[in-house]
Amino acid sequence: MESPGSGVPEYITVDADVLILSGAPSESDVPIVVDATFKPSLANEGLPDDLWDQHIEAIVEGAKARLYKSPKKPYADLSLSAEARDTFVRAMGVARARASSGSTKVKRRVRAHFF
Repeated sequence: MESPGSGVPEYITVDADVLILSGAPSESDVPIVVDATFKPSLANEGLPDDLWDQHIEAIVEGAKARLYKSPKKPYADLSLSAEARDTFVRAMGVARARASSGSTKVKRRVRAHFF
């Protein structure tokens, strides 16, 4: 990004369906290009290639966790299920953190407190 005051917004925030720019553009009636990521619905038949490449290993670990937890199956193994689930949960945390930053330089200023 360019330096503040150059007409290029420094930060963005999305609130429902509204895109809020911090550091308003210096010109009006100029198109704004947004690189956005949307959550796929359950009706989708696949993922775009870039999302597939980014998340397939985590998805596989989540599936393995569920399969290993299946009762009365020859492949059932609760310790492998727990290990796969831990890997999946860690990958979800990384993806959630990446998504919450919105591909910007913004650092989160709020810490979660779990009780």
